[in-house]
Amino acid sequence: MYNCLIKKMVLLLAILLSGLFFSSCETSVNQIDSKKEIEKWKNELINEKMIGAPCSYKDSSSQKASEWSKKNPGLMDAFPADDKSVCTFKADFDGDGKQDLLLYFISENCTGHNGDTPSFARIVYANGTYTSDLMQEIRLSILDKYNEKRKSEKLKEVTDSYFNESVTILYDNGIKGDFKLYTNDDAHCCPSYTGKYVYNVNEKKIEIFLN
Repeated sequence: MYNCLIKKMVLLLAILLSGLFFSSCETSVNQIDSKKEIEKWKNELINEKMIGAPCSYKDSSSQKASEWSKKNPGLMDAFPADDKSVCTFKADFDGDGKQDLLLYFISENCTGHNGDTPSFARIVYANGTYTSDLMQEIRLSILDKYNEKRKSEKLKEVTDSYFNESVTILYDNGIKGDFKLYTNDDAHCCPSYTGKYVYNVNEKKIEIFLN
């Protein structure tokens, strides 16, 4: 009987240990390789002509600039020459308890054009999926929220002029940034409205604050 009791205790201990191990595996987080995801994203953006290949020169009137334009026809801005210019933050963006990866950067002006350059952003989720175009998602949400505000506040009608380059992004305990809104009569220097936003990716909700 004593031996039987020992066997039962050993079996119970084995079950408990296996349960702990299983629980540990259940809550483990797959590590996302930031460098690999940056390189993958860069190649996608360049291949899809969303942005030009990195440029390393500073003088936009140089021969190198001319050569870059020929290799990147119709494009004005480039993926950063230094991958360290791509910001990376890990957080749980979809509420599944696992760490996802946020990537974002401000493109580089390779042609000497006036004005700002557009920002790009992507979230790579722990399950391997990713957002198709996070900045476009944010820009459309800003416009929708602004037009909603117009129903109850005296605000001008705005367009999407210069909008691609006038919305920025950063991560500070959440996805945030600045934006500018232009009417048809506004010069590039002087938008009618400027403001800040806070965006909840999981709930697809945005709050905007006009200056």
